Parts: sequence; structure tokens; C-alpha cells
Amino acid sequence: MGRSGVEHAKRFGLTLPEFPSLLEARKGLLAKRDNCLGMFREMAERQDIFTADYSVDSLGYLDDLYATLHRTDSFEKFCRDRAQFEECMAMYFGEVVVRNKGAQWIVEEFTFVKGRYQIGIRRDKLTWMLDRFTDYFESLQRKRHPMIKKYQEF
Repeated sequence: MGRSGVEHAKRFGLTLPEFPSLLEARKGLLAKRDNCLGMFREMAERQDIFTADYSVDSLGYLDDLYATLHRTDSFEKFCRDRAQFEECMAMYFGEVVVRNKGAQWIVEEFTFVKGRYQIGIRRDKLTWMLDRFTDYFESLQRKRHPMIKKYQEF
């Protein structure tokens, strides 16, 4: 990685949550994951597009719901804003992979910034860190059901 890549990684690392230890990071990030999954279960009960059953098919329905919420600018129906919804989408995606592909949740310190941590999933030698599906609408513009394609890549 070149100098500009390292600088970019460090800037990104400073946006990650800070914790005094790996144990505290695990507690905090796993609690955030659980909160997101709870929000999605509640959200599923309040609309007809998406069911939070952790099936692979539910990822496609989540894509459809996201597209609808983006088009109508109505993320606040279910959470604080689009960014929080995208964070929760990443956690839901991770849980689908864990339940259906035998991956495991992990929490690790970010390599380039001490004290900053990320949550992700790992199966065998493949690891994906899942902070947020940032500006996910762009993915929906290029592909139909990109979250299912991400799942298939794992």
C-alpha cells in the first residue's frame, strides 16, 4: 500500500468507534449489532416488503425496501436516518451470512489506528468488516439485488 493509501486508511480509522480494550469493543459492537437486528425485527412487523427471517431471499426484499425508502426519503420511519439504516443493513447482512454460511462474528482492532475497532464476519480465510453499506443506493442503480450477489460472493 502506498503512502496515500495509508493516509486514507488512517483517516477512515479515525471514523471508527474508539474503545479502551478489545473486550470493551466486543461488548459495545456486539450490542450495537444486536440493537440493529432488533430494529429490523420491529421494522419487519410494520411494513409488507421485508421480513426479518434471516433467509437469503430476505436480502432481496431488503434491497427493495431500501430502494423505496430512498426514493421517498423516509428512512426516519424506522430509524434515525439513512446512515443508521445502512449500518443496520450491514449487521443484518452479516447475520444472514452467519446463519446460512457458517461464518462467525468477529471484532478486531483496526490495523492503522490503535484503539479503533470494527465488527465483521469471518469464514475460513475470508473476512468482511461490516461498518455500513455506505450510499447503498448507488449499488442498486448498477445491479438488481446487489446484497444477494454480495452474499453469493462470500
